[in-house]
Amino acid sequence: MFQLFLYFLIPGALASCPFDCDCSEDYLHVKCINASLQIVPLTLHPEIHQLILNYNKITGIMDNANKTEVGPASFQFHPELRIVNLEHCSLNNLQDKTFGAQRRLTTLSLAHNNVSEINNLTFYGLQNLLHLDLSFNNLKTLHDHIFSTLVKLESLLISNNHISEISHLSFHGLQSLQILKLNSNKISDLSTNLLISISNLTELDLSNNNLIYTSFETFKKLSHLSLNGNCDLNLSTLESLSVMRSLMYLDLSDLNLHNIPNQINVFPNLEVLKLNKNNFTLITENIFRNLKRLRHLEISENTRLLKVDKNAFSEIYSIEYLIISDNPKLVTLEKNTFKHLYSLERLNLSNNGLKNLNIQLGMSITNLDLSENPWRCDCNLTEVQTLAAIFNLSLLCAEPEYLAGQDLVDVELSTCDYSNSFSSIISAQLSTIHIIIIFLALSLLMCFTGMDI
Repeated sequence: MFQLFLYFLIPGALASCPFDCDCSEDYLHVKCINASLQIVPLTLHPEIHQLILNYNKITGIMDNANKTEVGPASFQFHPELRIVNLEHCSLNNLQDKTFGAQRRLTTLSLAHNNVSEINNLTFYGLQNLLHLDLSFNNLKTLHDHIFSTLVKLESLLISNNHISEISHLSFHGLQSLQILKLNSNKISDLSTNLLISISNLTELDLSNNNLIYTSFETFKKLSHLSLNGNCDLNLSTLESLSVMRSLMYLDLSDLNLHNIPNQINVFPNLEVLKLNKNNFTLITENIFRNLKRLRHLEISENTRLLKVDKNAFSEIYSIEYLIISDNPKLVTLEKNTFKHLYSLERLNLSNNGLKNLNIQLGMSITNLDLSENPWRCDCNLTEVQTLAAIFNLSLLCAEPEYLAGQDLVDVELSTCDYSNSFSSIISAQLSTIHIIIIFLALSLLMCFTGMDI
């Protein structure tokens, strides 16, 4: 009884660091990572601020369905908690009001568990929560008002679940939400009414879902948008993106696009654009003409890409990082393709179908990748050999057969210009002279002998 009296009368009097845990000197910051815990430790300082319990099997109590749960009893004596991390703890369920005493909690991570159901009382009491991570769980449905008490929440991560149904009031009350990650679920539709509740979003990740159509007309503040991996997305969805004048990051990879949509030119502040894994055959002239702030561009894994127009990048002077890789049918690039990219620092042309290359690069280039192309090591490759030496590249010859597997820098190409171009011209000229001399000799011979030519 006396010990219990001390516990409440003198906070921290009986606090100790749990076995196999790391604790700060004042016991207010505790990390019990992979410590074989089955319950939340009982000897924690009552005013603890940070509790990290990753990789423990927190069984708490067992309900009638033999699901492991945690509830209010696990945290009720620790109202000063600011950060709680329960990742990889084999949790199946969260009791109602589990964190009801944590009025000061700002960060809660429940990622990598087996939680399959949450309701409007699951996060009761967390009115100061800023960051909530529910990714890599087993959620299938988001019901009405489940986050309505989280009025200050700024980031919500629900990626890598099995969500296929979202009620139109699921996000009601999240007026402060700025970051929402719903990637890698089974979502096919997002109603306009649903999205109105979170119109202040600045970052939205819907990648790798089953989206067919949705409208983004409510997201005028959005700066980051990822739609990659929604192969059946209706192109009319892209038309609704035009309201996003603040967009800085856009991922349109793996959307089964056959052409780069002209809609991308309505984003004057766009800095990062990803167009990987589509069905482009041609990158057309001036397709990026209005993207004056674009710094990072990716056009990779487009298995049908045959050609990049020499003027495709002529008006994006701000580009710093350009990736055109893993396009097996791209066998050539014209010399002036990158001529006007004065800010270009990193260029990746790896794993294409390039056999030879004659390009003009600016002085700003610091990183160049030309690896994994089927180079034909002949006299047309002298410029690439020079680049390989300058940037210390290991480029292996694929042709001709007798050079296959050799490093390009080790192949003797130093006399190529003379032996293949100049010498061929000289040989042709000498052959013509020989013919003329022979003709004159025959003419003279015939003149002396009286024979007709």
